[in-house]
Amino acid sequence: MTREDMLRELELLPVWQLRNPLPAPTASQTLPNIAEPADIEPEIENLETLATQSLMHISSEDGNWLFIMGNQALLADEAQLFKNICKAIRMIAMPEQIVINTLTTIQAKPPKIIIAMGELASQSLLQSTQPLTDLRGKVMKYHNICLIATYDLAHLLQHLPDKAKTWDDLRLAMHTIQDFKL
Repeated sequence: MTREDMLRELELLPVWQLRNPLPAPTASQTLPNIAEPADIEPEIENLETLATQSLMHISSEDGNWLFIMGNQALLADEAQLFKNICKAIRMIAMPEQIVINTLTTIQAKPPKIIIAMGELASQSLLQSTQPLTDLRGKVMKYHNICLIATYDLAHLLQHLPDKAKTWDDLRLAMHTIQDFKL
């Protein structure tokens, strides 16, 4: 899929234009960067925090993907952007669910990959205080399931250049899922 095809799928053409040309991808950018567990070992002081944190979950129909978001409901623009993301990654989404206990949901039907959208969701799942900019762009583990952190939908609607970074995170997720199939 070319850059133009991706932008068209996300309904960003002809409105969005790249200001500077993208650098050619290097070998390190094309292969998933899997962080060592020691790098992201959560400091678990209060296990109750995760159990009581209400997060919204949207899973794929085939159960491979699980998107976790910090907000309770999507606004119309956010819902449309999420639909476009699903189209771009060729995923059929199940209806959204508000879930009280994230760990129970994941253990009931483990996905192949978790996409934590936004700093709140990422920090809650990883029990981390690191900013999202430090968490995104790499594959981490959450209870032996691959997790990739990226920007939330509201942020993407306000900061259009970060859509390209989110697309990079989603491409990393697609490569990671393909590795499961090999």
